[in-house]
Amino acid sequence: EATVGVSTWTPGTAPLVDARGVISVGRPFSDIDIRIIADGEPLPAGAVGEIVIHSPANTRGYFRDEAETARLFWRDGYIRTGDLGYLDEAGQLFVTGRLKNIIKHAGATIFPEEPEQITDGLAAVRRSAAVGIDSGGPEGEQLYVFAELSKPGSYTENEFQETAVDVVQAIHAQLGIRPGRVYLLRPHSIPLTANGKTQHAALRDLYLSGNLRAQQAILFPGY
Repeated sequence: EATVGVSTWTPGTAPLVDARGVISVGRPFSDIDIRIIADGEPLPAGAVGEIVIHSPANTRGYFRDEAETARLFWRDGYIRTGDLGYLDEAGQLFVTGRLKNIIKHAGATIFPEEPEQITDGLAAVRRSAAVGIDSGGPEGEQLYVFAELSKPGSYTENEFQETAVDVVQAIHAQLGIRPGRVYLLRPHSIPLTANGKTQHAALRDLYLSGNLRAQQAILFPGY
């Protein structure tokens, strides 16, 4: 819907990284306005919400689809990107994730990239993905972490247990929350897009349908 770039970082300058490790993508180009919204209202600097963009390059809508066109825009010509992020006081844009992938845990909002970055830093983990799973109980949506093991071969039950505990402790130490479940997977079990991005919705569907276990992707635990 917006095929031309909307912001840039000045070439040759050091990147700006926030406290969570998110790198700024810079300020908007000339004639482009970026806002951050939630519940249909603009948010102040520093607050995370959906990124909306007003640009001369924006589409005017979907061909012969008024309903989808209406859902695409916010107010006067701002495209709703579906991306989450924030603008700092200087107008620098930070992209934190996708709106559809956020996890609601005990009244708090968790961006999958946060537990994933922590888990990926463990030596035993090759790649991880975090999704929200609601089993219908009173606890609501829970954080589930799926971690591919970094090396092939056989593991003892103790090694599985220790790795799962390491994931829980690392996330709790940095985010103050404990995952509802940690699953250890065979390498290359997490579904990816063609350009290597995690398909969180597809992973959730694989787990809930039982196909993840049917494909023998889950190494631990056995339930």
